[in-house]
Amino acid sequence: LLDDQMVAEELRLAYKILKNADYLPPEIELKKEIQQTAELLRGMGETAVKYRTMQKLNFLIMKLNTLRNTAIEFEAPQKYSDKLIEKLESSASSAKQKK
Repeated sequence: LLDDQMVAEELRLAYKILKNADYLPPEIELKKEIQQTAELLRGMGETAVKYRTMQKLNFLIMKLNTLRNTAIEFEAPQKYSDKLIEKLESSASSAKQKK
């Protein structure tokens, strides 16, 4: 009953039907899929499958950010940047050690 207070009276029946059917708005479904993919990614070792899963995660985050249509500072960050920086730093230090 408290949930219905924020919904217009003419929309309450539809809201209740959707809620009982476990319908989620697209943004919430995407957030849920992002969370599941991130949890899956945490349990993986360094493999090609992990790389593809990371690409999928970044795609889902990009899709969520596009769906939101908000200012860039409020967008969810993509997950590959930290890994890319680590790779570049390790490549640079390896190149220095070879010289």
